[in-house]
Amino acid sequence: MTESITELLPGYTDLAKALLTLVILAFILERALVLVFEYRWYEQYLSGKGLKTPIAFGVAWFICTHYRFDVVNVLFAQGQDTAIGIFLTAAVAAGGSKGAISLFEGVLGLSKTAQIERRRAIETQAQAKAEAANANVIAAQADAAEAKVRLAKAQSQAAVRSEVSPSVSE
Repeated sequence: MTESITELLPGYTDLAKALLTLVILAFILERALVLVFEYRWYEQYLSGKGLKTPIAFGVAWFICTHYRFDVVNVLFAQGQDTAIGIFLTAAVAAGGSKGAISLFEGVLGLSKTAQIERRRAIETQAQAKAEAANANVIAAQADAAEAKVRLAKAQSQAAVRSEVSPSVSE
């Protein structure tokens, strides 16, 4: 029974590849469209007219149609691309960069907030270890002081006994 995960779950590797491709496509679209949307002419004449989303969707739809990229088809293993599947894939790719960023930041813990929280946790653990070590040192010093007191008391009692002992024998 040494079946691999791909034998147990056929098609999931294809789905994982398709989803990874979708995330990468969303990033590429976002970066490519920045060139258009931050261009001075676009900002001067078309900014604020609500054209970014339709343009992003149009480009995503063209790419998905040209490459016959249909994640819905892969999900349901139908074997044939569908217009609705390509439409939905393009819609996710056009609006998916925020979702992809959230995926990478939230799930993988790569956001600035997650990094700060990890750093704080490490610092807190280090501080707790240092405080525990200091407490151990203080306890050891207290034990040493107590041992010195017992030793001094024992030496004092021994000295008193040695002074008392010769006088008793006389």
